[in-house]
Amino acid sequence: MAARSAAEAHVIRYLRQMSEIRGAATPETSYYPALCGLLDAVGGELKPAVKTVQQLRDTGFGVPDFGFAG
Repeated sequence: MAARSAAEAHVIRYLRQMSEIRGAATPETSYYPALCGLLDAVGGELKPAVKTVQQLRDTGFGVPDFGFAG
């Protein structure tokens, strides 16, 4: 069996975290930490690195759940 790529490992970690809280979590926001971790892991491999920001401030278009800073 071939070794997993870094992207596969990130997705597997994300899915594992999602399954651990499934059923005990609220429908949306409880899953944010797992999604933020996945996005940070992938963004950290980009050049330049990109960091996930939760709950950005309102810049006139509403308040998005996530954004990116680099």
